[in-house]
Amino acid sequence: MNNSIQYNFNHFFEKFEGGHRAGSSSYMLHPTTGIGQISRFYPRSELEMVMSDYKLYQNHDIRLDSLAPMVEFGYCYEGSREISVPGARQEFMPANWSLQLINTPEARLELGKAQPFRMFGIGMSVGVFHHFMTSIGGVQRADFNSLLEGKSYRLLQEKPPASASFRQRFASPHYSQPKEWNNE
Repeated sequence: MNNSIQYNFNHFFEKFEGGHRAGSSSYMLHPTTGIGQISRFYPRSELEMVMSDYKLYQNHDIRLDSLAPMVEFGYCYEGSREISVPGARQEFMPANWSLQLINTPEARLELGKAQPFRMFGIGMSVGVFHHFMTSIGGVQRADFNSLLEGKSYRLLQEKPPASASFRQRFASPHYSQPKEWNNE
């Protein structure tokens, strides 16, 4: 798949010092970088889903370059990280949903050492975002540029209500026992 969304994510993983498994969409961290993996899925053109579960041995400051504007919707189960773009610095908080509107060619992502990061994200082109924001009647309910409010980057976060709790069990390389993912 050769499109700007995959380029944006590929560029991140190249800077992240991960090791790609041949024939797979999973990235295992290099043993000197940390422990864990990142899995990528491509359900359609210009859309990528990423599941991350890793722990770093050192702080990482990663310069991100973007070919095209994009939208990323995600949930951070565990760990916090900061993003810096010209004129703004924001922190992603754990147990929060986030919506990133990205219309800047450059950003910096800061990841702290010794904390587990467990996240789920869906990155998409502005065109795919507009497609999903269009109702059955053909009316677009949200526009990328109007949501940006004249900025080059915007991060919206919200803590889900306790009634929206969800759980998933999986074996994590950071823990000896499977851990519940719970936003309560």
